[in-house]
Amino acid sequence: PILPRLQPRLYSISSSNVSSPRHVEITVGVVHATTDDGVVIKGVCSNYIAGLSPGTDGAHVSIHQSSFRAPRNLESPVIL
Repeated sequence: PILPRLQPRLYSISSSNVSSPRHVEITVGVVHATTDDGVVIKGVCSNYIAGLSPGTDGAHVSIHQSSFRAPRNLESPVIL
């Protein structure tokens, strides 16, 4: 191969399975930066996702079990 295979990108699900049990939403910051030399750097996966058309395009995804558990006391502060 000419280029090495890209490593999987991991994103957190930002939607609730209670309100949307059949759909998953993620929040992605699109990477677009310019170096001091004027070279434009675009994130491969974030720009790919940003270019998808909802309802038309899709992407291969897999969902993994999370180890995150909310505290029992719902009044406890949580830093995410």
